[in-house]
Amino acid sequence: DAFIAEGSWQMGILQDNVSNETLWEEYGISDAMVSEFLVRQPLVEATCDEIMIFHVRDGQMELVEEQIQLRQNRKLQSLDRLPYQKTMLAHMQIVKKGNYLIAACGTDSTNVIQYISSLR
Repeated sequence: DAFIAEGSWQMGILQDNVSNETLWEEYGISDAMVSEFLVRQPLVEATCDEIMIFHVRDGQMELVEEQIQLRQNRKLQSLDRLPYQKTMLAHMQIVKKGNYLIAACGTDSTNVIQYISSLR
């Protein structure tokens, strides 16, 4: 859990972790659904580089995954004029490992997911 809070790695140039308020407003995810999270968004709205790690509370995994997919669909609509970014976002990877949900979008998302999934 400390690894998540520390945020000692990044994918591209990303903002600091989002606030609880932003998590709710942009993702529809509340403290009742996750006990801990790291969500780093792109500095520029016109890119899809993003990494999300959630420590999901028991019984909330499906709901958290659904909220991530809903946000992905909303963001896809905003990228109509950026076909490359839209394609990358459409191929966003979501992995569940125990009570953790990991999602990544970007040019290096496969490597990020593989690395995080390998951690114990």
